Amino acid sequence: MRHSIPLLLLFLLGLLVTACSGQTGASSTLPKVSRFNTQAAFASYVGKWEVHGSLLTITAQRTGLEQWNVGPCRQLLTETRLCNGNAKLIFTVNPDGSIKGTIQSVWYTQWSGEPVPAGFQSDPDDQQAGDTFELQHHGAHLLYTTWFGDRQSYLNGGNRYWCDSYASHAGWQQCGA
Repeated sequence: MRHSIPLLLLFLLGLLVTACSGQTGASSTLPKVSRFNTQAAFASYVGKWEVHGSLLTITAQRTGLEQWNVGPCRQLLTETRLCNGNAKLIFTVNPDGSIKGTIQSVWYTQWSGEPVPAGFQSDPDDQQAGDTFELQHHGAHLLYTTWFGDRQSYLNGGNRYWCDSYASHAGWQQCGA
């Protein structure tokens, strides 16, 4: 019992010093999204999203594919073959629950899936490897896009929405051109 009193006094002194220092033990930084919450947040983006002339597929493995209509494969009046652009994507979850997409590679095909014809030239303003963008939910059935970087920021002036199948089939205005 003789040794217990000094230990008890030392413990109480430690509590008093902690209380007087103003430290609450809590961090003043915002909490980060936990691994579990990150997975749940990302799961809400998984699926197929579309807007006039484009399709975005996001997988549970945090990868994706964007496909867009580039029009006739060549700039000839007699050209009947149509081509599309394809971009392989990877995604990360931001602390606020939005996701960041990074384009890994871009290639072009005909709508039939065949290679583009000889003489095809892509638009230099099309997406390129390294381009990045952010997606965030705008209600239950829409994603809102913000493109980063000078090269792609002009896209922020157009329709920035992606629609799920519900919004697309309901004819929502955001799903058009």
